[in-house]
Amino acid sequence: MFDFVRQHKRIMQLLLVILIFPSFVLFGVDGYQRFNQGGPVVAEVGDQSIHQDELDQVKRQQGDRIRQQNPNLDPKLFDSAAFERQVLENMVNERVVQLAAQQFLLTVSDEQLARYLATSPELQAIRKPDGSVDMKQYQALLAAQGLSPQGFEAKTRADLVVDQVLQTVMASDLGEGLRSAHQAWMQQRSIQWTRIDPQSFAGQIQPTEAVLKAQYEKLQSRLKTEEAIDGEWVAFSADDLMGQVSLKAEDVRAYYDQNQKLYGTLEQRRARHVLIAVPENAQGDALKQAQAKAEAALKAVQANPKSFPQVAQKQSEDPGSAQQGGDLGWFGQADMVKPFADAAFGLKKGEISGLVRSSFGFHIIQVLDIKPGSLKPFETVRPAIEAQLKRQLAQQAFAEAAEQFTNMVYEQSDSLDPVIKKFNLKRQTFKGMTRQTIQGLPPELLNPKVKEALFDAQTIK
Repeated sequence: MFDFVRQHKRIMQLLLVILIFPSFVLFGVDGYQRFNQGGPVVAEVGDQSIHQDELDQVKRQQGDRIRQQNPNLDPKLFDSAAFERQVLENMVNERVVQLAAQQFLLTVSDEQLARYLATSPELQAIRKPDGSVDMKQYQALLAAQGLSPQGFEAKTRADLVVDQVLQTVMASDLGEGLRSAHQAWMQQRSIQWTRIDPQSFAGQIQPTEAVLKAQYEKLQSRLKTEEAIDGEWVAFSADDLMGQVSLKAEDVRAYYDQNQKLYGTLEQRRARHVLIAVPENAQGDALKQAQAKAEAALKAVQANPKSFPQVAQKQSEDPGSAQQGGDLGWFGQADMVKPFADAAFGLKKGEISGLVRSSFGFHIIQVLDIKPGSLKPFETVRPAIEAQLKRQLAQQAFAEAAEQFTNMVYEQSDSLDPVIKKFNLKRQTFKGMTRQTIQGLPPELLNPKVKEALFDAQTIK
């Protein structure tokens, strides 16, 4: 018997895989981890250890299961080192798959588990004609395997997670590549080599004139230089006209006066109000009732200014501020409708207005605080204003001059001197530009269209 095992190791290993691995799947990964761990460590997978006692117990259970399925097998087979090694390898494989499932956060939902159990072939024999499971037979079947319904469902859930890992690996179609890589990694090669330096033979070669000429003819395509262009260019923009525009002092001052908000901060105020809402086009009784209500609120806050927040909370019809005692926070004059802003910015700190009518209704306003505006002195911002106005004038002048520039270039295409003199431009040059490289041009001209124009046949002519 053992001679056969020794002589047919590959066959026996395949047989053991066929017999053992399905029983591992049926038993479940979690089942092995519930064993008491003891004895020396025989394998480690990640942060988990497999102890000798655990291996012995699993080996006994696997032997019992295989003998039940195959009574004619020689019992001595299960005491062999090959069987123990195969059991250990399967346990390691199970732990590796379980670790992969944990790392990739694979789970099985209750719905997935229920669908699987509803179609599981393991439970086919105990299903009723309507497809439901006979619970008594279900419990008896599990008890015969030493499992409770909860334990079986937990085991099944773990097995489904393992299946996710295995299906992913099998679907990846990397098996042949991995096997080839592994074989190459494990193989060894013995080689011999020597280095031949061509320079060591240079003195032995004496080419004739004919040989050199023939080689030259052969390599002509590689020895040709690229067509290259030397040229000069000018750039014309609004910046070139900046020095030609002039400003009047009164224009600079007028711009400052008209745009003071650009050079400082405007006054801000913090206020609270009571709003008695009424449509802008209200008339008759509706308008009278709203005005009467507003006048009553005004009398209340005038009699006792400290009661303003309470009056606002009870009577104000502004949903955004009523609960804050009518507080509107900080605002500028342009942030409010004109009647409200005029009244608020005409009051002193702490003062209460009369009734103020706006498109929203009747307001009663109290100023809580004031932040004065600030303005940068004219002389401080004058250089910036002058630069901005000059740029604007230069842009206007450029729009007119650009057409004249273009016409001069086309009309006197043999030289750039006329436009350089007319617009006081700077002559710039480039050398050795080929179709493959653009040398000497600034970044704004590094464009394929520029190269295409420069190598146009008419341009070169």
